[in-house]
Amino acid sequence: MALLPGGSVGRTLFVPLVGGRVSPLSRWRCKGRALRRGVLGDLDDIVRIERLCFADGAWKVEDLEKQFDYSFAKILVFDDSFGESGEPPSAVGFLLFWETGDEVQLMRLGVEPHFQGQGIGSMLLNHLVTESDRRRTYTLEVRESNDGARTFYRRLGFNDIAVRQRYYSDGENAILMQRRIEEVVEKSTV
Repeated sequence: MALLPGGSVGRTLFVPLVGGRVSPLSRWRCKGRALRRGVLGDLDDIVRIERLCFADGAWKVEDLEKQFDYSFAKILVFDDSFGESGEPPSAVGFLLFWETGDEVQLMRLGVEPHFQGQGIGSMLLNHLVTESDRRRTYTLEVRESNDGARTFYRRLGFNDIAVRQRYYSDGENAILMQRRIEEVVEKSTV
């Protein structure tokens, strides 16, 4: 699925990025759905999603809160309630990533369980990749036992490149996955 700046998929409009970053004053929405830059006011929703998705491996509230202070850390959120019931927006998915040099490190990607399977995670990740510099490399770690996540990332162009032995506190290995934009562009033109 190719997403264009300000493009739409289904009922969802996407926030245009400026220079690889979400335009700070932009918020596009359509019938209650929006992909936008995360703000500190989203912290409670992000913490809720983090706990639902990662349980014992969830980051601490203060660690998530610090991400808003780091210049290299960016958060995209997907909300599904703006305008639907008159309630304030509520994030149902988020993507936390770090930009360092020409690499983007995906730190956290979470979607509330009852919203999973609707393409929200794919939209968050594809939007980031589509709007970023084409020379970028994207990396992430995922639990070796998390077959669902590994399949999801492979479907989006990530490949296993290394194993980090006993990476997690319970001794489980992490699989380091990578997506290089040049590889994806070359594959799509063949």
